[in-house]
Amino acid sequence: FDEVPFGVTEEYSLGDLSEVKEDVQVLPVSSNVLFRVNKASSRTSKDGSIKSVSVDLRLVEGIEVPQKDAQGQMTGVMERRYANKPMFCDLPYWVDTAIRTSDRYVGKNKSFLVPLKQFLGALGYDLKEAPTISDEFFSEISGRELRGDITHREIRIKNPISGAYEGTGDYRNEVRRFKPA
Repeated sequence: FDEVPFGVTEEYSLGDLSEVKEDVQVLPVSSNVLFRVNKASSRTSKDGSIKSVSVDLRLVEGIEVPQKDAQGQMTGVMERRYANKPMFCDLPYWVDTAIRTSDRYVGKNKSFLVPLKQFLGALGYDLKEAPTISDEFFSEISGRELRGDITHREIRIKNPISGAYEGTGDYRNEVRRFKPA
């Protein structure tokens, strides 16, 4: 085994990775932001219990944020940033009620459908005759514009010991409360 029949990689010790975190750019909370649907598709949760319309949105005009000087201090001037930035949202449309049993899913109001209802209403669909989720639907909504709010939601992970979901202290953006453009 003195001769290895392939290139040998120089060893490199990674050390302690326990404190490494993903860089997540959390945009400021903003309301009435103009979005364009870049594309959409269907997505199923890992356990197969939820099917969602997965939407890739783009900020059309960006959002107003406080301008900072070279030292990072606020200047008191607002500037528009993040134009064409992608944002993603999943809008559930089907739930396996044998697995998901909370009132949100099985209750008479089916409140899990509210974000999808707002999304469809903002795009001008008749909510009494909602469209069929299909490839044709995804193609039809591509390029359309609507407004929504950017909010923050704490990232939660499952504790391997207790099995309970716990907040991490980190946040991600969420697009909610869709309205017509």
